[in-house]
Amino acid sequence: MRSTIQDVMTRGVVVAHPSTPFKQIARLLADHRIAALPVVDHDGRLVGIVSESDLTRQLTADLLDAGATAADIMTTPPATIDPTAGLAEAARLLQDRKLRRLLVVDRSGALAGIVTRTDLLRVFLRPDEFIRYELIDKVAAHLPALLPGSVTIDVVDGRVILGGEAAAAEAALLRELACTIDGVVEVEDRLRIGEPGEVTLTVGQD
Repeated sequence: MRSTIQDVMTRGVVVAHPSTPFKQIARLLADHRIAALPVVDHDGRLVGIVSESDLTRQLTADLLDAGATAADIMTTPPATIDPTAGLAEAARLLQDRKLRRLLVVDRSGALAGIVTRTDLLRVFLRPDEFIRYELIDKVAAHLPALLPGSVTIDVVDGRVILGGEAAAAEAALLRELACTIDGVVEVEDRLRIGEPGEVTLTVGQD
């Protein structure tokens, strides 16, 4: 099963409250080396976000006063995503809205975490051998009739290479299973189509 947002997001996020003063926001950003702070109410529900650009916008516009708080300068509503959403959905949102991060909010409106472009890309750093063995396990679970002998599975730089011989239905399922593995960037199908019932599996050399 492919990862969801809750698998890759950062938890325990540093936050501000609507009443947090401008200077304290700047200090939190600097101390934690982050570029934005979610703003939550006292029940933990997300109400906005304050970024470095929000702070600098106030400075360049000469709008800052001694009493400025997060409520005065935050962006609302912030871009959010559900913890159970897929990584592809998050990537599309980030791309379409030209954002660097999404705030993760549960069904109650409470802040659950934050996900960045870097978090999404991290799944593609999985070692090839991890991808390969996960796919082998899935094949064993979904195609138990396959026996060692005529299908090979190799992974090179995230590219799954399927070789050997398989019946059409099994070949289609093999391709589908490969596409469900985190870290797979491409599936190269070199399978020859054989008759049903003739399909066997070999996992290649260890």
